[in-house]
Amino acid sequence: MFDKSFPYKFITKKNPLPSIDFFEYKLIYSFKASNYRYIAEVEAYNHNMHVIKFYPKHLSEAANKFNVILNSEYPPRIIRTCINIMLQILDDNQFANFGFLGSFSLSADYQESKYMTQRYRIYKQLMLNLFSENSFLHVENQTNSAYLLLNKLNPDPKSTLIEIQKMFIQYYPELDSE
Repeated sequence: MFDKSFPYKFITKKNPLPSIDFFEYKLIYSFKASNYRYIAEVEAYNHNMHVIKFYPKHLSEAANKFNVILNSEYPPRIIRTCINIMLQILDDNQFANFGFLGSFSLSADYQESKYMTQRYRIYKQLMLNLFSENSFLHVENQTNSAYLLLNKLNPDPKSTLIEIQKMFIQYYPELDSE
């Protein structure tokens, strides 16, 4: 089901925000699904940390761009495209760590809880299937639907985990709940 993807292209590399000292750069990719063009963003942080995000391009300015569900699209192919971007980053940097937030779904009449969202449950299963526990330490924050893949090639993955958690709690204080 998650074996097909869309072709993607690299668009640009953006410089860090001066207000966030551990943010290094952002990579922007684009791909076309059936009805919509999508943007995939990879935020790079200290400690070889890469956070993957994607959204439909026509919602670029929307505050809820990560929460919208477009029923006419093909989620497995879209998600696999983002995984392929992750694999490309890993090819370029053998020490790369990854993270994501399984955003809660939002529609006119429904708002999903942040706890173990549907997206989180899907992403988690894919990470367990595609990124071996022999190579990556899988770290979950079910309360906030956050997930980290810590590369075991790093000299001290557990210390790296502590530093990454501190970094993200400083930037996203709501993640300190688990």
